[in-house]
Amino acid sequence: MNYTNYDVYTLQLLHFFVVKCGYSIATIQPQKEDIWLINSKNETYPVIRLAMNLGNEKHFDINYARVVHRGILDAIQREGKLCILTTSMDSMAIDNDFFVQIVITPGYISDPTFIHEFPGVDSVVHDVENNQEECALLTSLVEKKQLKIKKNKVLPPMIKMPKVTMSIIFLCLFAYIGSFALRSYLQSDVLGLIVSGAYYKMQIVAAHEYWRFLASGFLHIDLFHLLMNMYALFQIGLLCEKSYKRRHYIFILLASIIVGNIFTYIIEGNVLSVGMSGGIYGVMAAFVVCLFENGHIKYPLIRKSIVRLIILNILITLLPGVSFSAHLGGMLTGIFLGIIFISSIRWKQLKQYTLAAFSILVIGLFFLSSSVQRVEPIQKNVDTQIVNTYRSLGMERYATYLERQYHKTYGGE
Repeated sequence: MNYTNYDVYTLQLLHFFVVKCGYSIATIQPQKEDIWLINSKNETYPVIRLAMNLGNEKHFDINYARVVHRGILDAIQREGKLCILTTSMDSMAIDNDFFVQIVITPGYISDPTFIHEFPGVDSVVHDVENNQEECALLTSLVEKKQLKIKKNKVLPPMIKMPKVTMSIIFLCLFAYIGSFALRSYLQSDVLGLIVSGAYYKMQIVAAHEYWRFLASGFLHIDLFHLLMNMYALFQIGLLCEKSYKRRHYIFILLASIIVGNIFTYIIEGNVLSVGMSGGIYGVMAAFVVCLFENGHIKYPLIRKSIVRLIILNILITLLPGVSFSAHLGGMLTGIFLGIIFISSIRWKQLKQYTLAAFSILVIGLFFLSSSVQRVEPIQKNVDTQIVNTYRSLGMERYATYLERQYHKTYGGE
Protein backbone atom coordinates (compact mmCIF):
# COMPACT_ATOMS: atom_id res chain seq x y z
CA MET A 1 0.00 0.00 0.00
CA ASN A 2 1.34 3.41 -0.98
CA TYR A 3 0.92 6.01 1.75
CA THR A 4 0.54 9.66 0.79
CA ASN A 5 1.80 12.64 2.73
CA TYR A 6 -1.77 13.17 4.01
CA ASP A 7 -1.79 9.63 5.43
CA VAL A 8 1.48 10.32 7.23
CA TYR A 9 0.21 13.62 8.64
CA THR A 10 -2.99 11.99 9.91
CA LEU A 11 -1.11 9.14 11.58
CA GLN A 12 1.29 11.60 13.17
CA LEU A 13 -1.66 13.44 14.71
CA LEU A 14 -3.25 10.14 15.72
CA HIS A 15 -0.05 9.06 17.48
CA PHE A 16 0.20 12.42 19.25
CA PHE A 17 -3.36 12.39 20.61
CA VAL A 18 -3.41 8.70 21.57
CA VAL A 19 0.08 8.35 23.06
CA LYS A 20 0.71 11.87 24.35
CA CYS A 21 -2.77 13.21 25.16
CA GLY A 22 -4.61 10.12 26.41
CA TYR A 23 -7.24 9.84 23.69
CA SER A 24 -8.80 6.54 22.62
CA ILE A 25 -9.97 5.52 19.15
CA ALA A 26 -13.74 5.13 18.81
CA THR A 27 -15.22 2.42 16.61
CA ILE A 28 -17.85 4.00 14.36
CA GLN A 29 -20.27 2.18 12.09
CA PRO A 30 -20.41 2.99 9.26
CA GLN A 31 -16.88 4.35 9.25
CA LYS A 32 -16.04 7.02 6.67
CA GLU A 33 -12.62 8.40 5.77
CA ASP A 34 -12.00 9.68 9.27
CA ILE A 35 -10.86 8.67 12.75
CA TRP A 36 -12.80 9.58 15.90
CA LEU A 37 -10.95 10.10 19.18
CA ILE A 38 -12.40 10.28 22.71
CA ASN A 39 -11.06 11.70 25.95
CA SER A 40 -13.77 12.27 28.57
CA LYS A 41 -11.25 14.03 30.82
CA ASN A 42 -10.63 16.84 28.35
CA GLU A 43 -12.99 19.70 29.25
CA THR A 44 -12.71 21.58 25.95
CA TYR A 45 -12.56 18.87 23.28
CA PRO A 46 -13.79 15.48 24.56
CA VAL A 47 -14.31 14.40 20.94
CA ILE A 48 -11.86 14.95 18.05
CA ARG A 49 -12.37 13.92 14.44
CA LEU A 50 -9.28 13.38 12.30
CA ALA A 51 -10.44 13.98 8.73
CA MET A 52 -8.37 12.01 6.25
CA ASN A 53 -9.92 13.48 3.12
CA LEU A 54 -11.43 16.91 3.57
CA GLY A 55 -9.69 18.50 0.64
CA ASN A 56 -13.03 19.01 -1.06
CA GLU A 57 -15.60 20.55 1.34
CA LYS A 58 -18.54 18.87 -0.42
CA HIS A 59 -17.40 15.55 1.09
CA PHE A 60 -18.15 16.84 4.58
CA ASP A 61 -21.43 15.33 5.75
CA ILE A 62 -22.62 17.60 8.55
CA ASN A 63 -25.50 15.29 9.51
CA TYR A 64 -23.16 12.31 9.79
CA ALA A 65 -20.82 14.31 12.01
CA ARG A 66 -23.70 15.52 14.22
CA VAL A 67 -25.04 12.01 14.78
CA VAL A 68 -21.65 10.47 15.58
CA HIS A 69 -20.65 13.39 17.81
CA ARG A 70 -23.93 13.27 19.74
CA GLY A 71 -23.71 9.49 20.12
CA ILE A 72 -20.18 9.65 21.54
CA LEU A 73 -21.08 12.47 23.95
CA ASP A 74 -24.08 10.51 25.20
CA ALA A 75 -21.92 7.40 25.68
CA ILE A 76 -19.32 9.23 27.79
CA GLN A 77 -21.87 11.49 29.52
CA ARG A 78 -20.14 14.69 28.46
CA GLU A 79 -20.80 17.86 26.50
CA GLY A 80 -18.44 19.82 24.28
CA LYS A 81 -17.85 21.22 20.83
CA LEU A 82 -16.62 18.88 18.11
CA CYS A 83 -13.03 19.47 17.03
CA ILE A 84 -12.20 18.50 13.43
CA LEU A 85 -8.54 18.35 12.40
CA THR A 86 -7.56 18.23 8.75
CA THR A 87 -4.12 18.20 7.16
CA SER A 88 -5.19 19.50 3.76
CA MET A 89 -4.42 23.09 2.79
CA ASP A 90 -7.47 22.94 0.52
CA SER A 91 -9.64 22.88 3.62
CA MET A 92 -10.59 26.04 5.45
CA ALA A 93 -10.69 26.91 9.12
CA ILE A 94 -14.23 26.99 10.55
CA ASP A 95 -15.56 27.95 13.96
CA ASN A 96 -19.32 27.85 14.64
CA ASP A 97 -21.67 26.77 17.43
CA PHE A 98 -21.37 23.07 16.48
CA PHE A 99 -17.72 22.46 15.59
CA VAL A 100 -14.32 24.00 15.09
CA GLN A 101 -12.25 22.87 12.11
CA ILE A 102 -8.50 23.41 12.35
CA VAL A 103 -6.01 22.98 9.53
CA ILE A 104 -2.61 21.57 10.52
CA THR A 105 0.19 21.16 7.97
CA PRO A 106 3.99 21.16 8.29
CA GLY A 107 4.92 24.50 9.84
CA TYR A 108 1.32 25.81 9.89
CA ILE A 109 -1.70 25.71 12.20
CA SER A 110 -4.81 27.75 11.45
CA ASP A 111 -5.64 28.35 15.13
CA PRO A 112 -2.58 29.16 17.29
CA THR A 113 -4.74 29.06 20.46
CA PHE A 114 -5.07 25.30 19.89
CA ILE A 115 -1.43 25.01 20.96
CA HIS A 116 -2.34 26.18 24.48
CA GLU A 117 -4.76 23.27 24.81
CA PHE A 118 -2.30 20.75 23.29
CA PRO A 119 1.31 21.96 23.67
CA GLY A 120 3.56 20.63 20.92
CA VAL A 121 0.78 19.92 18.42
CA ASP A 122 2.20 22.55 16.06
CA SER A 123 5.39 20.49 15.55
CA VAL A 124 3.74 17.07 15.20
CA VAL A 125 3.00 17.19 11.49
CA HIS A 126 6.17 17.00 9.36
CA ASP A 127 7.48 15.44 6.16
CA VAL A 128 9.52 12.24 6.29
CA GLU A 129 11.86 10.49 3.87
CA ASN A 130 9.99 7.18 3.77
CA ASN A 131 6.19 7.34 4.12
CA GLN A 132 5.82 3.55 4.31
CA GLU A 133 8.23 3.12 7.23
CA GLU A 134 6.78 6.10 9.11
CA CYS A 135 3.21 4.84 8.79
CA ALA A 136 4.18 1.31 9.84
CA LEU A 137 6.02 2.62 12.92
CA LEU A 138 3.22 5.00 13.98
CA THR A 139 0.53 2.35 13.46
CA SER A 140 2.47 -0.10 15.62
CA LEU A 141 2.92 2.45 18.44
CA VAL A 142 -0.75 3.42 18.39
CA GLU A 143 -1.88 -0.23 18.45
CA LYS A 144 0.39 -0.97 21.44
CA LYS A 145 -1.05 2.03 23.30
CA GLN A 146 -4.61 0.93 22.54
CA LEU A 147 -3.89 -2.61 23.76
CA LYS A 148 -2.42 -1.21 26.97
CA ILE A 149 -5.52 0.91 27.54
CA LYS A 150 -7.83 -2.09 27.02
CA LYS A 151 -5.71 -4.26 29.34
CA ASN A 152 -5.83 -1.73 32.18
CA LYS A 153 -9.52 -1.08 31.69
CA VAL A 154 -11.04 -3.71 33.98
CA LEU A 155 -14.61 -2.43 33.99
CA PRO A 156 -16.44 -0.11 31.62
CA PRO A 157 -17.26 3.33 33.02
CA MET A 158 -20.58 3.47 34.83
CA ILE A 159 -23.34 5.41 33.17
CA LYS A 160 -23.84 8.61 35.10
CA MET A 161 -27.34 9.06 36.39
CA PRO A 162 -29.10 12.35 35.63
CA LYS A 163 -28.55 14.00 39.01
CA VAL A 164 -31.34 16.57 38.83
CA THR A 165 -33.88 14.06 37.56
CA MET A 166 -32.95 11.52 40.24
CA SER A 167 -33.23 14.22 42.92
CA ILE A 168 -36.74 15.07 41.70
CA ILE A 169 -37.67 11.37 41.69
CA PHE A 170 -36.51 10.95 45.30
CA LEU A 171 -38.45 14.06 46.34
CA CYS A 172 -41.58 12.58 44.75
CA LEU A 173 -40.95 9.27 46.53
CA PHE A 174 -40.60 10.96 49.93
CA ALA A 175 -43.68 13.08 49.24
CA TYR A 176 -45.67 9.95 48.37
CA ILE A 177 -44.59 8.19 51.57
CA GLY A 178 -45.52 11.25 53.64
CA SER A 179 -48.90 11.73 51.96
CA PHE A 180 -49.65 8.00 52.20
CA ALA A 181 -48.98 8.07 55.94
CA LEU A 182 -51.20 11.13 56.34
CA ARG A 183 -53.99 9.61 54.23
CA SER A 184 -53.84 6.44 56.33
CA TYR A 185 -53.98 8.46 59.55
CA LEU A 186 -56.95 10.54 58.37
CA GLN A 187 -58.58 7.52 56.69
CA SER A 188 -59.38 9.66 53.66
CA ASP A 189 -57.48 9.98 50.38
CA VAL A 190 -59.11 13.31 49.50
CA LEU A 191 -58.40 14.97 52.86
CA GLY A 192 -54.91 13.46 53.06
CA LEU A 193 -53.94 14.77 49.63
CA ILE A 194 -55.38 18.24 50.25
CA VAL A 195 -53.57 18.57 53.57
CA SER A 196 -50.37 17.27 51.90
CA GLY A 197 -50.49 20.07 49.30
CA ALA A 198 -52.59 18.80 46.39
CA TYR A 199 -54.10 21.21 43.90
CA TYR A 200 -57.58 22.08 45.23
CA LYS A 201 -59.10 25.15 43.60
CA MET A 202 -61.05 26.27 46.65
CA GLN A 203 -57.88 26.48 48.73
CA ILE A 204 -56.32 28.82 46.17
CA VAL A 205 -59.38 31.02 45.63
CA ALA A 206 -60.34 31.28 49.29
CA ALA A 207 -57.02 31.02 51.14
CA HIS A 208 -54.66 32.21 48.34
CA GLU A 209 -52.46 29.11 48.68
CA TYR A 210 -50.65 29.59 45.37
CA TRP A 211 -47.84 27.30 46.49
CA ARG A 212 -50.15 24.39 45.64
CA PHE A 213 -49.51 25.09 41.94
CA LEU A 214 -46.01 23.66 42.49
CA ALA A 215 -46.41 21.36 45.51
CA SER A 216 -49.12 19.26 43.85
CA GLY A 217 -46.63 18.19 41.17
CA PHE A 218 -44.70 16.13 43.72
CA LEU A 219 -47.77 14.23 44.97
CA HIS A 220 -49.39 11.17 43.40
CA ILE A 221 -52.66 9.32 43.83
CA ASP A 222 -51.26 5.82 44.25
CA LEU A 223 -48.13 3.74 43.70
CA PHE A 224 -49.01 2.95 40.08
CA HIS A 225 -49.48 6.66 39.30
CA LEU A 226 -46.12 7.41 40.95
CA LEU A 227 -44.24 4.66 39.11
CA MET A 228 -45.69 5.63 35.72
CA ASN A 229 -44.75 9.28 36.18
CA MET A 230 -41.30 8.55 37.56
CA TYR A 231 -40.51 6.12 34.74
CA ALA A 232 -41.55 8.72 32.16
CA LEU A 233 -39.59 11.46 33.95
CA PHE A 234 -36.46 9.30 34.11
CA GLN A 235 -36.64 8.35 30.42
CA ILE A 236 -37.06 11.90 29.14
CA GLY A 237 -34.93 13.48 31.89
CA LEU A 238 -32.00 11.24 30.97
CA LEU A 239 -32.00 12.89 27.54
CA CYS A 240 -33.18 16.41 28.28
CA GLU A 241 -30.89 17.03 31.25
CA LYS A 242 -27.89 16.61 28.93
CA SER A 243 -29.36 18.90 26.29
CA TYR A 244 -29.83 21.95 28.52
CA LYS A 245 -27.94 23.53 31.38
CA ARG A 246 -29.05 22.15 34.72
CA ARG A 247 -30.58 25.41 35.92
CA HIS A 248 -32.50 25.69 32.66
CA TYR A 249 -33.68 22.09 32.92
CA ILE A 250 -34.91 22.65 36.48
CA PHE A 251 -36.65 25.87 35.46
CA ILE A 252 -38.40 24.14 32.53
CA LEU A 253 -39.61 21.31 34.75
CA LEU A 254 -40.88 23.46 37.62
CA ALA A 255 -42.35 26.16 35.38
CA SER A 256 -44.22 23.52 33.38
CA ILE A 257 -45.77 22.15 36.58
CA ILE A 258 -46.85 25.62 37.71
CA VAL A 259 -48.20 26.83 34.37
CA GLY A 260 -49.96 23.49 33.82
CA ASN A 261 -51.80 23.87 37.12
CA ILE A 262 -52.64 27.50 36.32
CA PHE A 263 -54.26 26.26 33.09
CA THR A 264 -56.32 23.85 35.20
CA TYR A 265 -57.17 26.66 37.61
CA ILE A 266 -58.53 28.84 34.78
CA ILE A 267 -60.18 26.20 32.59
CA GLU A 268 -61.56 23.58 34.95
CA GLY A 269 -63.84 23.59 37.98
CA ASN A 270 -62.98 22.77 41.56
CA VAL A 271 -61.07 19.54 40.94
CA LEU A 272 -58.53 17.72 43.05
CA SER A 273 -55.37 17.19 41.00
CA VAL A 274 -51.90 15.81 41.68
CA GLY A 275 -48.97 14.52 39.61
CA MET A 276 -45.76 15.44 37.80
CA SER A 277 -47.19 14.87 34.32
CA GLY A 278 -47.50 18.59 33.49
CA GLY A 279 -43.77 18.97 34.15
CA ILE A 280 -43.00 15.79 32.19
CA TYR A 281 -44.88 17.14 29.19
CA GLY A 282 -42.89 20.36 29.46
CA VAL A 283 -39.54 18.55 29.59
CA MET A 284 -40.57 16.29 26.70
CA ALA A 285 -41.60 19.29 24.60
CA ALA A 286 -38.29 21.04 25.36
CA PHE A 287 -36.35 17.96 24.26
CA VAL A 288 -38.30 17.74 21.01
CA VAL A 289 -37.38 21.40 20.40
CA CYS A 290 -33.74 20.40 20.87
CA LEU A 291 -34.13 17.54 18.36
CA PHE A 292 -35.51 19.93 15.74
CA GLU A 293 -32.68 22.40 16.38
CA ASN A 294 -29.88 19.85 15.97
CA GLY A 295 -31.59 17.97 13.13
CA HIS A 296 -31.77 14.62 14.95
CA ILE A 297 -35.55 14.42 14.59
CA LYS A 298 -35.08 13.21 11.00
CA TYR A 299 -33.50 9.92 12.11
CA PRO A 300 -35.99 7.00 12.39
CA LEU A 301 -34.54 5.55 15.61
CA ILE A 302 -34.88 8.86 17.41
CA ARG A 303 -38.39 9.43 16.05
CA LYS A 304 -39.47 5.98 17.29
CA SER A 305 -38.15 6.77 20.78
CA ILE A 306 -40.10 10.02 20.87
CA VAL A 307 -43.27 8.28 19.67
CA ARG A 308 -42.92 5.73 22.50
CA LEU A 309 -42.58 8.54 25.03
CA ILE A 310 -45.63 10.31 23.63
CA ILE A 311 -47.69 7.11 23.83
CA LEU A 312 -46.56 6.59 27.41
CA ASN A 313 -47.62 10.10 28.35
CA ILE A 314 -50.99 9.66 26.61
CA LEU A 315 -51.54 6.63 28.84
CA ILE A 316 -50.67 8.76 31.85
CA THR A 317 -53.26 11.31 30.70
CA LEU A 318 -55.95 8.62 30.98
CA LEU A 319 -55.18 7.95 34.64
CA PRO A 320 -57.67 9.24 37.26
CA GLY A 321 -56.90 12.66 38.74
CA VAL A 322 -54.78 13.68 35.74
CA SER A 323 -55.74 16.94 34.04
CA PHE A 324 -55.56 17.39 30.26
CA SER A 325 -55.36 21.17 30.72
CA ALA A 326 -52.29 20.71 32.95
CA HIS A 327 -50.64 18.68 30.19
CA LEU A 328 -51.47 21.37 27.65
CA GLY A 329 -50.05 24.14 29.82
CA GLY A 330 -46.93 22.12 30.58
CA MET A 331 -46.34 21.28 26.92
CA LEU A 332 -46.68 24.92 25.80
CA THR A 333 -44.31 26.02 28.56
CA GLY A 334 -41.77 23.40 27.50
CA ILE A 335 -41.92 24.55 23.88
CA PHE A 336 -41.47 28.21 24.77
CA LEU A 337 -38.70 27.69 27.32
CA GLY A 338 -37.01 25.04 25.18
CA ILE A 339 -36.60 27.58 22.38
CA ILE A 340 -35.56 30.36 24.78
CA PHE A 341 -32.88 28.24 26.50
CA ILE A 342 -31.54 26.37 23.45
CA SER A 343 -27.90 27.22 22.74
CA SER A 344 -28.24 28.04 19.05
CA ILE A 345 -26.97 31.13 17.26
CA ARG A 346 -29.16 30.29 14.26
CA TRP A 347 -32.29 30.68 16.38
CA LYS A 348 -31.35 34.06 17.84
CA GLN A 349 -34.28 35.94 16.30
CA LEU A 350 -36.73 33.10 16.99
CA LYS A 351 -35.63 33.09 20.64
CA GLN A 352 -36.40 36.81 20.91
CA TYR A 353 -39.89 36.36 19.43
CA THR A 354 -40.50 33.35 21.68
CA LEU A 355 -39.46 35.27 24.79
CA ALA A 356 -41.93 38.01 23.88
CA ALA A 357 -44.69 35.46 23.25
CA PHE A 358 -44.01 33.66 26.54
CA SER A 359 -44.08 36.97 28.41
CA ILE A 360 -47.49 37.73 26.88
CA LEU A 361 -48.71 34.26 27.91
CA VAL A 362 -47.57 34.77 31.51
CA ILE A 363 -49.22 38.19 31.70
CA GLY A 364 -52.43 36.78 30.19
CA LEU A 365 -52.49 33.90 32.69
CA PHE A 366 -52.00 36.36 35.55
CA PHE A 367 -55.01 38.44 34.56
CA LEU A 368 -57.20 35.43 33.79
CA SER A 369 -56.35 33.70 37.07
CA SER A 370 -56.99 36.90 39.06
CA SER A 371 -60.55 36.96 37.66
CA VAL A 372 -61.39 33.59 39.21
CA GLN A 373 -63.32 34.46 42.39
CA ARG A 374 -65.94 31.80 43.04
CA VAL A 375 -65.93 28.00 42.96
CA GLU A 376 -68.15 25.18 44.08
CA PRO A 377 -66.93 22.42 46.41
CA ILE A 378 -66.26 18.93 45.04
CA GLN A 379 -68.84 17.71 47.54
CA LYS A 380 -70.94 19.80 49.89
CA ASN A 381 -69.30 18.49 53.04
CA VAL A 382 -65.67 18.45 51.78
CA ASP A 383 -64.80 21.97 52.92
CA THR A 384 -66.29 21.31 56.36
CA GLN A 385 -64.23 18.13 56.57
CA ILE A 386 -61.09 20.06 55.63
CA VAL A 387 -61.67 22.54 58.45
CA ASN A 388 -62.35 19.76 60.95
CA THR A 389 -59.25 17.89 59.76
CA TYR A 390 -56.98 20.85 60.48
CA ARG A 391 -58.63 21.21 63.91
CA SER A 392 -57.95 17.54 64.63
CA LEU A 393 -54.29 18.12 63.72
CA GLY A 394 -54.05 20.91 66.32
CA MET A 395 -54.13 23.77 63.79
CA GLU A 396 -57.08 25.63 65.33
CA ARG A 397 -56.06 29.11 64.15
CA TYR A 398 -55.57 27.98 60.56
CA ALA A 399 -58.85 26.03 60.63
CA THR A 400 -60.70 29.13 61.84
CA TYR A 401 -59.04 31.19 59.08
CA LEU A 402 -60.11 28.68 56.42
CA GLU A 403 -63.66 28.58 57.76
CA ARG A 404 -63.87 32.36 57.54
CA GLN A 405 -62.39 32.44 54.03
CA TYR A 406 -64.74 29.70 52.80
CA HIS A 407 -67.71 31.62 54.18
CA LYS A 408 -66.55 34.80 52.47
CA THR A 409 -65.95 33.04 49.12
CA TYR A 410 -69.39 31.44 49.15
CA GLY A 411 -70.92 34.87 49.66
CA GLY A 412 -72.00 34.31 53.21
CA GLU A 413 -73.95 31.14 52.49
